[in-house]
Amino acid sequence: ETYRHPGVGGGELTHRLQQDAQETIDRVHRPAVAGVGIPVEAGASGDLRAGSIVGEHEDERVGEKAVKYLSNKGEAYSVRALAAYAIGKSKYSKAVEVISKYIDEPSYADIIRIYCLRGLGEYGGDEAYNIIKRYWSKEYTQIVRMVALEQLGNFPEKKKEVFDVLSKYAYERNRFIRRGVINAVNKLMFPEGIKVLDIIIDREKMGFVWKPARLVKRKITEAMEKGIEYKKLREELERIREETRRIGERIEAIERKGL
Repeated sequence: ETYRHPGVGGGELTHRLQQDAQETIDRVHRPAVAGVGIPVEAGASGDLRAGSIVGEHEDERVGEKAVKYLSNKGEAYSVRALAAYAIGKSKYSKAVEVISKYIDEPSYADIIRIYCLRGLGEYGGDEAYNIIKRYWSKEYTQIVRMVALEQLGNFPEKKKEVFDVLSKYAYERNRFIRRGVINAVNKLMFPEGIKVLDIIIDREKMGFVWKPARLVKRKITEAMEKGIEYKKLREELERIREETRRIGERIEAIERKGL
């Protein structure tokens, strides 16, 4: 994914990440990188993408190896960022402790902070949630705030609080913040999300925001309709079973009288 950062064009950021990744892969032993789960294309000299991430499995060993990359300040920002995500994604037992140590470390376009937030979102739990919510504050860049809000989609167990927050930020003038709200609703797929999306749709004129909002609303609506259809079908089957049972009882009663 490409994020625009104040003073940094999206294309420039992507190019810089690719450069950082290329330099790192070239000087890091390939098996060691593969051991942490960082994808390296066969036949390629080392193409590390921000969208293809480490930590596909819940494995304490993956987390331990990823910590080494995150803590190594000699590594490229992109690799350290992906390692932060891996730590959370792999459900490493010390994920919150480790990520919270590096989340405020300065990096190009806040890339380490962004992936620390994503790692915490993947890890879940109260501690991670309480750290994430600090980054909705206006003191952080619009991209950091957007990513922090996106992580609410990983906390369905906090449904009421999450939707209170999303409803509040749906009114924000900053379009990146509203995109964060949309992305969180998309993850949750709860019917309550429609009200949040309507706040954005009714106020938004830019397709960058209202198009995804309408798309997510349609997804939720279709899911609800399928759920209603399934419920009706299940009720109809139950009604048929009950009628069949009653008919069977009547037939048995008639047969007993005949006997």
